[in-house]
Amino acid sequence: MQETLATTITSSRVIRALVADILSTALFVMGPDEGLQWAESRGIAACYLVPDRHSQVSMRATAAFRKSVLSGDN
Repeated sequence: MQETLATTITSSRVIRALVADILSTALFVMGPDEGLQWAESRGIAACYLVPDRHSQVSMRATAAFRKSVLSGDN
């Protein structure tokens, strides 16, 4: 299992902080492979920061996250 530094949840609609916290915790426990698959299948905007063997960090995100956060349309 890959180590995960952080997970982020976003939504285009207002969601309660408790729901975001629950989702973030669940995705963190699932890890990036299973968590991204789960979030993607539900249209959840989620992002993982994952370190590699050389102390570099990569971002792995769902399509919903890339569209809502990285598209620059906000």
